[in-house]
Amino acid sequence: MFEKNASPSFKRHAWGIIILGCLAMYFSCCLCTDALNILQPVFTELGWTYSQLSLPITIGGYILIVGSFIFSTIIIKRGTRVFGVCSFAAMAIGTILIALAYNTDSYAVYFAGGLLSKFGCIAVQMFIFQLCAEWFEKTRGRILGIITMAAPLNSATSTTLLTLAKNAFGFTGAYTIMAVVLIISTGMAIFFSQTRPSEMGMTPDGIEGSTAAAKEELTATLTMKQILSYSATWKITIAFGIFNGTIGAIMAFFITRMTEVNVDMSIALTVLSVASLLGIPISYVYGWIDDKFGTIKACTVLGVMYVVLCACLNFATADTMPLIIIAAIGMASMTGGCPNLHPSSIMHVYGATEYQNANRYIGIGVNLISAFGIQLMSTCVDTTGSLNTGYVVFGVLTLVSTILIATTKKIDVKTA
Repeated sequence: MFEKNASPSFKRHAWGIIILGCLAMYFSCCLCTDALNILQPVFTELGWTYSQLSLPITIGGYILIVGSFIFSTIIIKRGTRVFGVCSFAAMAIGTILIALAYNTDSYAVYFAGGLLSKFGCIAVQMFIFQLCAEWFEKTRGRILGIITMAAPLNSATSTTLLTLAKNAFGFTGAYTIMAVVLIISTGMAIFFSQTRPSEMGMTPDGIEGSTAAAKEELTATLTMKQILSYSATWKITIAFGIFNGTIGAIMAFFITRMTEVNVDMSIALTVLSVASLLGIPISYVYGWIDDKFGTIKACTVLGVMYVVLCACLNFATADTMPLIIIAAIGMASMTGGCPNLHPSSIMHVYGATEYQNANRYIGIGVNLISAFGIQLMSTCVDTTGSLNTGYVVFGVLTLVSTILIATTKKIDVKTA
């Protein structure tokens, strides 16, 4: 996983970043998605509506279209040390507020907690990806692969664990336990959030005399006009905007599709579980492909799997189990590969120094495009009465995205 000549001190610190990154990915995915599975039944018993419960997450998502730009600018100007600590603290405080909201039956407290959690969830991911950009070069793909394994691990375990905790200690107890873990994570961030290896007398990948050492003192210089003038910017934005939007559309309608083609519900739920678990090792596999064969090739493989997934779901029936099995692999590939290859593609094209600089513009476009995923699939269903048209539409879109990402070239910032 690490370079052979990496120093012991670098490896120790790198493990701290990896553990912190896994905690960031696990809880950021949990708080904004899977935790709703135990949160919604509890609060609706108090008479609250589902719309009320999802409102802070929805509003937070819209705010973060611009807020992510602000977060990136803070990282560029101030680095990650304070930013990382504040990001974990925001998640911890948000979790505590939601627990208090249940005890006090206060929607204002719940709204504040939900909004703060949403901000923290996005911020910790930006923080961790920036650390990966600066601290790792030759091993970046595998490190990102390991860290993002926590996302499918969350899908496979968090709802069950939170349900067990709620049954044993009550809702407040379950959320308090989660808050304690996040407080511990905040403490860890104090020790493992140095922006660059040079702050601790090290170099990227921990190799003395590394060529990356010369990059340590560089600062982001590309202007917005320069970034937006590169075709790579638009290719990554469109491709990953569609890839991210497709994840939401595929997952939101998977059970509906299985019911539509008469697949037994127990089989459908098993396929979902297998896909979640399979996404864990697949995340690392994509990281390995990234390091060994290049980021663009890894992204191209990811894109091909999206197209295959759409095709399988379009033709799958209860009598075509091989297609459903391939679809499960495709969903695992989608959820296991997209979270790490999205930031890795930007790091590869622009380099560590310009990563956040480019990401703050690309992120806005990706968020805007991906937001239409579920709505587009819904429109296809409402218009035609079947999901077939939706899978054809998303199949074409992901094919175009695959071509775009496959033709993306690395930028020489020095000559920009």
